[in-house]
Amino acid sequence: MPTAMKGYKWILVAVDYFTKWIEAKPLTQPTAQNVENFLWANIVCRYGIPMVIITDNGTPFANQRIHDFCGEHQINLKYASVWHPHTNGQAEAANKNILNILKKRLDGAKARWPEELPGVLWAYNTAPSEVTQESPFSLSFGMDVVIPVELEHLSPRIEAAASFEPEALQTWVDENNDSRRVDLDLLEKRRELAAIKRLEHKRRIERYYNRRVNPKVFGKGDLVL
Repeated sequence: MPTAMKGYKWILVAVDYFTKWIEAKPLTQPTAQNVENFLWANIVCRYGIPMVIITDNGTPFANQRIHDFCGEHQINLKYASVWHPHTNGQAEAANKNILNILKKRLDGAKARWPEELPGVLWAYNTAPSEVTQESPFSLSFGMDVVIPVELEHLSPRIEAAASFEPEALQTWVDENNDSRRVDLDLLEKRRELAAIKRLEHKRRIERYYNRRVNPKVFGKGDLVL
């Protein structure tokens, strides 16, 4: 990335394997200490201890400090094989998405990318997937995020929240809690449906690709190189 104010030059990115939720942080240096601080503050303290972390073999990740951190928190630390880099493909795809959105937002003011990064993450994490019709936010928290357009053109839930009478506060709170419990009860169903849609999408792509491939059959003694 272009060097920004305060010397930021790198972005550290983490993506949840299932929900596709992205966490990212600008860094001045890609050091093991900065990676450890990110894992603690942006991952563990916000969402709990992950079972597995997959990363590349870069020096900021493949070192004793990160190994000790993961061991202390019983995190299974895995490194993507240099021969099979697609095992870390989700992070690479997240990097590409973040960079594309930043480029569209910044135009000539590229040094402002750290200031734009939170908005880029919010836009990505709240946007529904074309495949599942669910956003990373909804698959993470079991509800749809409140977006600015709902405040400009009051949606039913915003209208309901804005119109309650003070004396009816407890009733409104109880109804909201009941609604939230229903959302959480349905969360696993939403996740299961999203997983099914992704599998169907993957199979469609495989069928399309396989139709375009003409397998070659070699006989004994054929020159193959």
